[in-house]
Formats: sequence, structure tokens, C-alpha cells
Amino acid sequence: MLPLEIFCFWDEGWGRYQPESHRLDPLGKDDRRMELAAASLDQSWIATAPVVFVVMARLEWIQGKYGLRSERYATLEAGHAAQNLLL
Repeated sequence: MLPLEIFCFWDEGWGRYQPESHRLDPLGKDDRRMELAAASLDQSWIATAPVVFVVMARLEWIQGKYGLRSERYATLEAGHAAQNLLL
């Protein structure tokens, strides 16, 4: 199991990126960007962005191996994933 999940949100739906097959699996056809904006301390620009990517760490998947260091390692891993996404 991978320590991160990447979700993509746009005006016509949202989905989860599957790295093994390099595809985006649709999860819904509703626009969830307004909810993301509210959850992001009311950053209104998120609701109107053409595409929003959410990188989520799955701490429960890595805590058994890394224990107390899990959160630190997950933060670093999320930063690396976001950097690659921007490239």
C-alpha cells in the first residue's frame, strides 16, 4: 500500500489517481471545489480553480513501520509528490 493518495477535483467531477495504471478513476460527477474551499479555511480561490489536486497521507498505513516518525515522513513524501506534480 502506498503512503499517499492523490485526488483531482474539477468542475465536472472528481477522482483518485491510480499510480499503478497511471489513470484517474472517477469517484463522482459533482463539483466539490466549494467544499474544499471551505475546508481550506475559506480560501475562495479554490472554488474557482480549474483543477485542484489534494495529496493525502495515509498515516495508518505507515505507522506500523515508522511509528512516531510517520507524520514527519508523510509530510516530506507529500511535498515530493506535490513537487513532481508541479513539474
